[in-house]
Amino acid sequence: MTLKTYQASCHCGRVRIELDLDLAAGTQRCNCSFCAKHRNWFAFVPAAQMRIIDGEATQTEYQWVPPGRPHAFLHHFFCATCGSRTYAWGEHESMGGKFYAMNLALLDDASNDELAQAPITYRDGRIDRFDQPPADTRLL
Repeated sequence: MTLKTYQASCHCGRVRIELDLDLAAGTQRCNCSFCAKHRNWFAFVPAAQMRIIDGEATQTEYQWVPPGRPHAFLHHFFCATCGSRTYAWGEHESMGGKFYAMNLALLDDASNDELAQAPITYRDGRIDRFDQPPADTRLL
């Protein structure tokens, strides 16, 4: 694994993040109702590899409890000024504890080539089958 330190920011620049990420280790796209509406493209980052440099207090949080679930799994954050979706965080043993799902569109210094070469794993979150891709990935 080759970690690279990236800078990320929302559209207006109020939220600034630094994270250590290996894009070659893979990225994710999901078809759950939330991800599909936002066309999310994200990478999971362990909590120790992500630092919120500025603007943490300027964000707003959204939590959604999927049908049939007892509670929300992720805490989704957005810049309250420009509306950019910044990241989500959650905690789960299978993810090594606390983790972030970083919105890759916010990476300021990732080249187009780095992003284009990053492998994508498609998740079928619409039917809670995160271990397999959905039948149709064309719009993800």
